[in-house]
Amino acid sequence: MTRNFGYLVFDTLFAMDADMRPQPQMVKSYDLSADGLTYAFTLRDGLKWHDGAPVKAEDCVASLLRWWQKDQMGQRIKARAVSLETIDDKTFRLVLKEPFGLTIDALAQMDVYVPFIMPKRIAETPPSKVINEVVGSGPFKFVAKEWQPGAKLVFEKNADYVSRPEPMSGLSGGKTPKLDRIEWIIIKDPQTQVSALAAGEIDMIERVPFDLLPMIKETPKLKIEALSTYGDQLMLRMNHKMPPFDKQEVRQAVEIAQDQKTYMEAVVGAPDGYQLCNSIFTCGSGYATEVGTQLLAKGDKAKARELLIKGGYAGQKVVILQPTDNPIFSTASLVAAQTLRQIGMNVEVQAMDWPTLQQRRAKDAPLDQGGWSLFFTSGPGVAIASPLTNPLLPASCEKAWAGWPCDSEAERLMDAFVKAPGAAQRKELAAAVQTRSLEIVTYIPLGQMNYTTGYRDVVKGVRKAAFFTFWGVSIDR
Repeated sequence: MTRNFGYLVFDTLFAMDADMRPQPQMVKSYDLSADGLTYAFTLRDGLKWHDGAPVKAEDCVASLLRWWQKDQMGQRIKARAVSLETIDDKTFRLVLKEPFGLTIDALAQMDVYVPFIMPKRIAETPPSKVINEVVGSGPFKFVAKEWQPGAKLVFEKNADYVSRPEPMSGLSGGKTPKLDRIEWIIIKDPQTQVSALAAGEIDMIERVPFDLLPMIKETPKLKIEALSTYGDQLMLRMNHKMPPFDKQEVRQAVEIAQDQKTYMEAVVGAPDGYQLCNSIFTCGSGYATEVGTQLLAKGDKAKARELLIKGGYAGQKVVILQPTDNPIFSTASLVAAQTLRQIGMNVEVQAMDWPTLQQRRAKDAPLDQGGWSLFFTSGPGVAIASPLTNPLLPASCEKAWAGWPCDSEAERLMDAFVKAPGAAQRKELAAAVQTRSLEIVTYIPLGQMNYTTGYRDVVKGVRKAAFFTFWGVSIDR
């Protein structure tokens, strides 16, 4: 939701097209020096913030300085940067101390910490703090005065948006806003969502719950369509810092005990709604591979019990965070609890809502002080398709995502991937990254889910992309 909000309101310097190739978006052109160390970027003409002020190069520099403190791709650029500076109102320059061949790919990345560009005064907010002013240059404006937290968000067309002349492709090309107003209505109950769609009270449900798809199929004037290119991967994350999962053998026991089909049948159901996928990287993408998956999700309970003994497991409690307001993660939590109990683990499932889970997972503390053992999340297929954009892969200790895996070999392989001179070498190193990740169990991939969007037949212009986008969409009542 945060990502989709960002793409409505903000814009990016580059954007991925339908073939996952980075294309200029806010940038008119760029030059790279012959030694591969200096990038000079020039902005397009006529770019404006929603308050009418012109977009300047200093805004881009400030935004990138904020972004590269948090994003793993950005951190790798930052580590190689000599300078990032404004040249004039429309030009800025990045100088590196060694070539980084994925620089433009990083600036076009689509998920997690998207390098959205915002005004300098807002971008100078420390990355540890939430921005309190929403002013972008994207195709829609956020109407803050109509915001009802937890109930409704409103956006209006940005009539001053300067769309690129190229046709839409993926997230690149002409992002022409056709809707005068968008209202995001938060309806927590899935049945109520579908009833509202059938009654014409709303025009679209971004993700229809799998068990309610038949209702929409049977209702006149309603359509369903899988619009996401790759869907989402279901992920199980363990806490590497706290017992019993501070032991690799215990994590491997959980890994080999799981069965992907059991999870997919429980959380999705319909066979055409999921894909079994052993790869850490999105199945169907360039880095997908079966290499190193011998321990992954075999459903082998006997081997799992052997690994628990080897890891010295002695009945320590395992706390599963169960977000009851997310049907997929909630169901997966119950499947995990049953599986872990079958191999002899002492499991406690703690029910909570998703915001509470997000607070708990960030807590680096023992269980008796509010800590946690494992939880479920999901990753968009477009984000997890590469070692550098999969947010759960880094094993950089306290700098890693919640769960804090810490492994120098995994980090060495990631760094080698970055420095690889060509596509063939990167593919080999991606396989090595996967092998190491599954060996230390940074997380467990449990299948790809193909989300389906439901909408009324008056909605025109919907199209396949990495995720749903509103530009080009119209209503013909």
